[in-house]
Amino acid sequence: MHYLSPLGLVKEPFSNSPDPAMFYQSWQHVGCLQKLEMAVRLRRGLSVVIGEVGTGKSTLCRRLIQRLHDDGGAVGAHLILDPECATADEFLATVRKALGIRAAADGPSWRTKDEIERHLFHEAVEKGRIPVLIIDEGQKLPGFAVEILRELLNYETNEYKLLQIIIFAQREFEDVIKKRANFADRITSLHRLGPFGLADTKKMIRFRLRQATVDGEAVPRLFTPAALAAVYWLTRGYPRKIVTLCSKVVMALVVSGRRRAGAALVLRCARETSIARRRDWWRAVPAVGLALGALLFVIALPPYHWQRQAAPQGRRAEAQEPAKRVAAPAPAAVHRPEKSRAPAAVAADRPEILGTARLEAGDNLSKMIARIYGRYSTRRLALVLAANPHIADSNHVAIGTRVAFPLIADAIPAAGDGFMVQLAGKDDLASAHAFVKEYPAAKAPLVIFPSPREGASRLSICLDRFFEKERDARAAIAALPRPYREQARVIPPPAVPARKNAGARRW
Repeated sequence: MHYLSPLGLVKEPFSNSPDPAMFYQSWQHVGCLQKLEMAVRLRRGLSVVIGEVGTGKSTLCRRLIQRLHDDGGAVGAHLILDPECATADEFLATVRKALGIRAAADGPSWRTKDEIERHLFHEAVEKGRIPVLIIDEGQKLPGFAVEILRELLNYETNEYKLLQIIIFAQREFEDVIKKRANFADRITSLHRLGPFGLADTKKMIRFRLRQATVDGEAVPRLFTPAALAAVYWLTRGYPRKIVTLCSKVVMALVVSGRRRAGAALVLRCARETSIARRRDWWRAVPAVGLALGALLFVIALPPYHWQRQAAPQGRRAEAQEPAKRVAAPAPAAVHRPEKSRAPAAVAADRPEILGTARLEAGDNLSKMIARIYGRYSTRRLALVLAANPHIADSNHVAIGTRVAFPLIADAIPAAGDGFMVQLAGKDDLASAHAFVKEYPAAKAPLVIFPSPREGASRLSICLDRFFEKERDARAAIAALPRPYREQARVIPPPAVPARKNAGARRW
């Protein structure tokens, strides 16, 4: 598209078509995609993805199909774009055609069901393939179609379901699930997609611009920080609205001959679309103001503010003192304002390391971060990436890769926060991570941190919460599963004044 070349683009970056190449891998979409693929390969049966209009369901659906097709024919994915039918026979015929079953003529429903069952048995058992039926716009499924899908899930061997079904639907489909308990019981994997935050909105826009740029060339910065903030506030983080508004902005840049869009241009483009009504323009005002204020603040910072402090200050310094006794201190690093995979505020050349652990099959970096630090966050991901320069893409880490996990101040308990419940002590992070991995996921999350006591194991594994009173901590131990209950113990707080209302605060 030559008309985009003045902007440094070779194709339309903000097309509304569900192009898998334009699939931005946000944490929620990647997690959903991995769980769906796992459910298919384990032949769990029925999976459902629910999200409001414009949350990226269709794009996620196409990306899933692409990944399943890349498996050398082991998985046969079949898509129904519009499941709305007038009769049960019509829906059965639609399913039969989607699965590639040829029939001389449409017959009674029982005969069609027999044809489908024979076909599925031939594919799944005799050929060893995994037939998958993917339904988009699942909120259009009539009641009789839902009942037919439930019946198809009854086709199974002693080990697995013959047909794997994945439904992508809007939130209205939740009412269907609530009204049909026998259908809801068959859902083995239910996912809900929501809108993006500001960080993911900016990353999505930059990702699409990168995909529309020639490999090796710099990604054009078509949006100012204030413009990106305005896009987020006007679209409220919904991917489809982001794409629609950004497409309008790019066309406005082409027509006007400009190279960069500001907040004013974004607001003007929003008025020309259905993204924001006139009374909604005020939503972008605080975003623009905050973006400009942050930019002025960064510009006004003295140079020494960019230097990494040699030691943490205040109460967090006390929390990190034990870590210095058990881990070799790293030399002080000075952050330089150059391109990095981690944000400037958290990047460091060689941070202090809590330990290392290998990524195993069926695992990913996000899950490991959640287990080790108690919960996942994009900031903690950035810190881990900064400590692992050999990892180029957090979404594609090879099995067996040794990952170093740095000490993170806000994941270490501070003195005086309350009683803790310790489940175990380990001398290395790999053993500690293996312990947490075996811990029941439905229970309270755990956290790993350097032991606060001399003579103990190097690392402590505790419940990720504080208790104001010792009896509350012992009650938490009594609620643990038996193998963990027997070895758990209460760790009293150090002799410092405890803060009020610290009992339920997470680290």
